[in-house]
Amino acid sequence: MNDAVEDVNAILMPSQYITLQGQTVTVYARVTNLLTEEFDVTSFNLLWDFITQAPVMLDVTTCDSYTLNALPVGFAYYTGTDASGDFLVAGDTVEQSLTLYVHSDSPCSTETSFVITIIPSPEISVSDVISCEAYTLPALAPNYEYRATVGGAIVPAGSVITQTTSLYIRATNGACVAEQQFSVVIGGPPAVQPDPLSICNNTGFASFDLSSAADQISSLYPAAVVTFYLSAQDMENGVNPLISPFTNTTAESQLLYVRVGVSGIDCFSTTTLQLYVPSCTETTLSGVVTFDNEADGCDPFDAGLPGVKLSNTFGGTQVFSYTNATGAYQFTNVQAGSNEATIDAGSLPVGVTSVMPGSFSYTAVNGEAYTSNFCAVGTPVTDLSVYLSPMTVVRPGLEAVYQITIMNLGNLTATGAFTFTYDAVKFDLLSTSVDFVSVTDGSVTFDVNALPAYTSSVFTVSLLTAQPPVAESGQVVNAQVVLSVPADLNAENNTASLSQTIVNSYDPNDITVHEGAFITPEQATEKLHYTIRFQNTGNFPATDVRLENTLNSQIDADSFRVVAASHNYQVERLGGELTFLFNIPPAVKQENLILSPFSSRPSLYTKCFL
Repeated sequence: MNDAVEDVNAILMPSQYITLQGQTVTVYARVTNLLTEEFDVTSFNLLWDFITQAPVMLDVTTCDSYTLNALPVGFAYYTGTDASGDFLVAGDTVEQSLTLYVHSDSPCSTETSFVITIIPSPEISVSDVISCEAYTLPALAPNYEYRATVGGAIVPAGSVITQTTSLYIRATNGACVAEQQFSVVIGGPPAVQPDPLSICNNTGFASFDLSSAADQISSLYPAAVVTFYLSAQDMENGVNPLISPFTNTTAESQLLYVRVGVSGIDCFSTTTLQLYVPSCTETTLSGVVTFDNEADGCDPFDAGLPGVKLSNTFGGTQVFSYTNATGAYQFTNVQAGSNEATIDAGSLPVGVTSVMPGSFSYTAVNGEAYTSNFCAVGTPVTDLSVYLSPMTVVRPGLEAVYQITIMNLGNLTATGAFTFTYDAVKFDLLSTSVDFVSVTDGSVTFDVNALPAYTSSVFTVSLLTAQPPVAESGQVVNAQVVLSVPADLNAENNTASLSQTIVNSYDPNDITVHEGAFITPEQATEKLHYTIRFQNTGNFPATDVRLENTLNSQIDADSFRVVAASHNYQVERLGGELTFLFNIPPAVKQENLILSPFSSRPSLYTKCFL
C-alpha cells in the first residue's frame, strides 16, 4: 500500500508476475491523472492453485436403498450442480433414484456426477394356510413362484399338498429378489402341551389367567384360536367355552380341556391344561451345598458349590431350586406334611463323587423354617470354563460392553489365560476392567491367576463401535473368547462365542440369545446361552424383585443352569416356570440387573417382568 502511495517499487512486468502456489497475494493498483498528478489506489487479491480433481463416481443400481460412501477430504455430495440443492454426507441413505454431484469447497476443483438407481424389492404378502384335508397351491402373479427351500427347487402352482410342510414364495424385480416362508398345515394347527398353572390359596380355589397358557399352546401357530373347556365332550363339540380369568370348580387341582382351531376352519387340535391350587404356607427349606476341600468334613471355610439343582417332593409334585454363587439354596411355600429334598447328581461339578446326606426327609409344619446342609467330597480335577455375555447392545458410534466370566468348575485352584477377539474393522478397544497381558488389533489377552475352586472371576471389555457406513444397523458382529488352561479336564467349555445384530435403538428389558437369531440343526442339541436384562425405569427404588420366565415346551428344562448374575438371587423351578427372587441392597436399587442363564434349546416365547 505504501509503495503504491509513494509510487515506488512498481511491478515492472505485470503479464509475467509469479506468485507461490496456494499463497494469497494482495496487489495494489495506482491510477494517476497525468495533467493534475492526482491519483487513487485500489487493490485486489491474487491466488492460484492446482485444480483439485473430483473423484470419478460410478453409477449405482441397487435394491431398496443405498448408503453413501466416504469421499476424499473437502468433497461432499449435493443434489444440484455447483454445490446447490441438498447437502449429503457419507452414511446418509438414499431411498429413491436421483443424480448426485460431488463438489469441493475449493475454488479450483472439478465436479463429477453419478446416477443412483433404486429398484424396490418385490413385496410378498403371504400367511400360513390350514386345511383339514389336502391343499392345492393357487396360481401366483408373474415373477412369483413357489420354492421348496430358500433358493431351492421350484414347486409348481397347482401342486397338491397332503401333509404339513413349509414352503417359500420367491419374487423378483430385475436383480432384486425377495423370499418369504409360509406353512401349509394339514389338519388342526399344532398345539404345544402347556406347563401347569399353580397359584397358592388356602381355600383350594383361585382365579387363573388363562392367557399365558393360551400363548404357550399357540406358540407354534400364533394365529390359532385357543379355547378351554371343563369336559372333553364340550371340547369336541365346541360348546360352553370357559372365560378367562377362570376360577377352578374342583378344589386344589383341576384338568381343563383345550381346543386349538382356526377361524373359518372346521378341523382342530386338542390338548389339556392342569391347574393346581396348593395351600399357601410360610414354611421354607434352605441350606448350603459345600465341598470338603481338606477331607475333614465340611465347615464354614469350605467352598460352596454353585449351580447345583435340588428337588423338593411333596405328594408327587416336584419343585426345583438351584444353588447361587455361594452354594446357598431355598425352597419357599413348602407344603405341610411329608417332604423330601434331594440333590440332582447330574448337576454336581466334575470331580464330586458323593454327597452327604443323600437326601433330607422331613415332616413340614406350617410356619416353620427348616435347614439342611449337604457336604460333597471327590477327587482332584482342574476344569476352567468361560462364558461371554453382552452387557449392552451394539449401536453405531457408541460403547459396546462385554462381560467375560471365568468359572472354576473343578476342585483345585487353577491358573490360565484367555484371549478375547473382536472385529477390528467395526470396533476399537476403549478399556478393560483389569490390566491385560497383551493387545493386538482385534484381540486382547488376560491372565487368570490362582482362581479358587468353585469360584468365578469377571472381566469387562469396552469397545467403541464405528460410525456408519463402517458399522450399519442390521449388520451382525461376532466376538469370541478362547481359554488356555494347563491339564484342563474339559476343553469343550474353554471357548465362548457371541453374535449380535447392530441396532439404532433398544429396549433395556430384553432377552438375548448369544448364539444369534438363528441356529443350525447341529446347534439344536447343544447348550444355548441367554442374557436377561431388566431395569427399574420407575421413580422409586425397587427392593424385592421377582422375575418370572416361562420356558417353552421344546426346551429341556432339566438342562437349565444359572451362569452368573449381577446381584445375589434365589431361583426355583416348577415344570417350565422359573422364578427368580432378588433382594436388592439400598445402595444399588436403581442399577440395572443382568442375569445370564442357559438351557439346551432356544426359548420361542419367553416373558419377564418386575
